[in-house]
Amino acid sequence: MQHDNVKKYLFDILDAIAAIETAKKQVNSYQEFYLNRIIRSAIERELITIGEAATIIRKKFPDIFISNIREIAATRNIIVHDYDGVNYKVVWSIIDKHLLTLKEEVTILINH
Repeated sequence: MQHDNVKKYLFDILDAIAAIETAKKQVNSYQEFYLNRIIRSAIERELITIGEAATIIRKKFPDIFISNIREIAATRNIIVHDYDGVNYKVVWSIIDKHLLTLKEEVTILINH
């Protein structure tokens, strides 16, 4: 990889994904997720970390490709700045359907 110091942010993303995967194991459905404030808060915190790392990567390392990087950063901004506007169905969709793709892309970038 051309930028060794980008790996710090990539590892931060992988670490946050691992924490989300651990938290998600505590709930079996969207309903359980929605009703469990502790799990929701934990997952939101890790999505903030992912979004911040993605923002830094996008600005400092524009040649690094991560699909949906703008949407990842936007999710972070919504959680941080519009906390009462968070759509938990969207959050569930992110962790249930889209996180694996991000994990795979980041792993490839780290190993490249």
